[in-house]
Amino acid sequence: MKTLIQTLFLLGAISLFTPIDSQANPLDSCPTAACEIKKSFRQAVLQSLRQDGLIAAEAQHVKIEFEYHDIFVNEVILDYELIAKYQALFREYGIAPGPQRQIRLLSNGEIVIGDFGLQNELLTPVELEYVGR
Repeated sequence: MKTLIQTLFLLGAISLFTPIDSQANPLDSCPTAACEIKKSFRQAVLQSLRQDGLIAAEAQHVKIEFEYHDIFVNEVILDYELIAKYQALFREYGIAPGPQRQIRLLSNGEIVIGDFGLQNELLTPVELEYVGR
């Protein structure tokens, strides 16, 4: 079974060789409040990841695993201070940890958040909601 990234790549929705911020972002043409929250979340996460040296400026896509006691960014486990920082950031947008919780920032601008199964299928989607600090 193909992963979400593989499927999107094969369909031409994303390119694994194009930087994450260089493709047209579907959120740019969406005027709703939900889209504004997604854009705000995406910008905050990407800016923090870059500042913390967790992704390169030209990152292709980002996969964050947000478990109860650990956070992984593209398969790299964060140290305690960064875990606390990202837990607080995710809480601002109503994202709680889970045993299979992932946040995927795709190179085409899409954001996929939820619990994923063993075949990389989205089992339970999570919607963003800005709740503040």
